[in-house]
Amino acid sequence: MSLDCGEESQEWSLQRGGDGVLNLKRGSARLLARCHCQWWLLSQLGLHVSFTSSMSDTSLSNLLRPLRNPPEWPASAESVILEPYVYIASKPGKEIRSLLIEAFNTWLDVPRAQLSVISHVVRMLHSASLMVDDIEDGSQLRRGQPVAHRIYGVPQTINTANYVYFLAYKELAALRVHDPGDADRVVQNKDLDLVVTEELLSLHRGQGLEIFWRDTLQCPTEEEYIAMVNNS
Repeated sequence: MSLDCGEESQEWSLQRGGDGVLNLKRGSARLLARCHCQWWLLSQLGLHVSFTSSMSDTSLSNLLRPLRNPPEWPASAESVILEPYVYIASKPGKEIRSLLIEAFNTWLDVPRAQLSVISHVVRMLHSASLMVDDIEDGSQLRRGQPVAHRIYGVPQTINTANYVYFLAYKELAALRVHDPGDADRVVQNKDLDLVVTEELLSLHRGQGLEIFWRDTLQCPTEEEYIAMVNNS
C-alpha cells in the first residue's frame, strides 16, 4: 500500500512492509502536508504506522505534530460554510413534513427528544435538497425570495448543501443508543444510516430521471413518471 504525498520539493510514501506495518518513507522530496488526510484516516482505522527517514527525530516530530490531531475548525468558519443553508432555512415553507411527523407520532409514540432529532434531520435534508434542486431547475425564487445560489453563487451553495447532508448523518448519532427493545422495531438503531441512505438514493434517482427527460426532450410513460415522483 502506498500513498503519494504530492508537491514539488519533497515526496513521502506510505508503504506496507512484509510484517504488515505501514512505513512512511522519504523519497525525492514533496510536501508531507498532502498526507494529512491519509494519516488521519489510517489512525482512525487503528492501523499502526511507523516512520523511517534520514531526518532527525526532532525535525520529524515537528513535521508530524500537526498531523497527529484533526485540524481545528473555528465557529466563524462554520458560520461561513452554513450561511446559504441558514438563509433558506430562515424562510420556512408549509412545514408539512414536521406536521406529518407529529401526526404519525400519535400512534408511534416516539420519545420527544428522539422525535426532535428526527424532525431536525428531515428539515436539514429537505432544505439541502432544495438548494441543489433550485440550481438544477434554474429557479430564481424560492418561497418568494431569491434562491440561495443567486446570492451566494453556485459553487458555495452546492458545497453547503453537500455539507448539510453529512451534518444530518452526524445528527443521527444521537439516535444510535442501545435500547433493549430495539430488536422489536421495524427499523433498528444500527440501520438508521441505511434507511437515510436509501431515501437519498431514491431522491437522486427521481431527480436524475426528471433532469434527463427534460434535457433530452423525452416524454416518459405514465408509469415511469409516477415512479419518478414516488422516488423524488
